[in-house]
Amino acid sequence: MKIEGVISTQHENAACVAAAIKTDNMSDIKTVNQDGRVVTTLIGTSFSRVIATVDDYLMSLTVADEVSTSKKDETDQKESNACNFIFE
Repeated sequence: MKIEGVISTQHENAACVAAAIKTDNMSDIKTVNQDGRVVTTLIGTSFSRVIATVDDYLMSLTVADEVSTSKKDETDQKESNACNFIFE
């Protein structure tokens, strides 16, 4: 059995969130920044594995979103649009 799904979420800084999330991509998950949204495609063969993957993904997504929007520019205390983390 093949299980497929797409999770699409909107973020203030989607490029940074997608960059942080896609470091965890494996063969069964793909994350991209698409028009200000983080779009993740999941493919699996067992419900329990897909559920575990989605659970891990949502936790990582939450952390990446919080980090990307919580950093303040030290000089003027405005939120920065730059990525607060870099993964290559």
